[in-house]
Amino acid sequence: MTHGTIDIDDNEGVKTVPFAPERVAALDDRARELLAALGVEPQSPDSSADLMVATTAEGSSGHRPEGAYVDLSPREGIPLDWEMVRQVQVLGQILGTEEEAARLDDQFSEARERALEAREKAWTFAAVTADQPELTVQPPTGDALWEPVFTMLELKPALTPDKAVDVQSLREVQPTFLLVSEHGIEPGDAAYVAPMRWLATEPEFDELKAVQKGNVYVPPLNTQDNASIVTYTKIFNELADQWSALD
Repeated sequence: MTHGTIDIDDNEGVKTVPFAPERVAALDDRARELLAALGVEPQSPDSSADLMVATTAEGSSGHRPEGAYVDLSPREGIPLDWEMVRQVQVLGQILGTEEEAARLDDQFSEARERALEAREKAWTFAAVTADQPELTVQPPTGDALWEPVFTMLELKPALTPDKAVDVQSLREVQPTFLLVSEHGIEPGDAAYVAPMRWLATEPEFDELKAVQKGNVYVPPLNTQDNASIVTYTKIFNELADQWSALD
């Protein structure tokens, strides 16, 4: 059962969709996280859904079932933080949860300000990937998860274009802080090694002062799959807490 219709503006233009639909299908993990944060239990895509929502390029390019559909995947050339706010605002309009959407927006802005205030401008940052069983150095401004953080928090990359993207270069520049992406993790995997322990016991990485001091941030598992305004709010708050205690 739905409650009438509402006109909204998504990536395809102005369209009419069900208002406050009871069965909303998420076409990607980010949509699932956003719907849950707005008080709606996300459904798997099927013919009985009142509305289907895509919030990533992968979600919008995948199989599209028949029925009402909203594409809120980030648009090229527009800052990701603007797009994340747009996603939650439009979903709030559709779901009739605009107050909750505004609260998520406020929490995101407050978390970002906390992180900016805690971060020293002189600090330098680098990102690494823990992909069992490999540890690799990411490009100067990180991967899809960390590049927006470098931008939104105005982080100074430790690596520069003239440096090779490898551990030797990291040892030369000695970043103040390391950001970690985790991949290839299966729940309950007996072979799983926590990134902090892994970094500290890997001969090439344990020479980094950031590792020795514990200046490393590892986000919650599967963060890269969600990466919504909810995810980045949590990341910013956790970074603010950690940076506030940094020597």
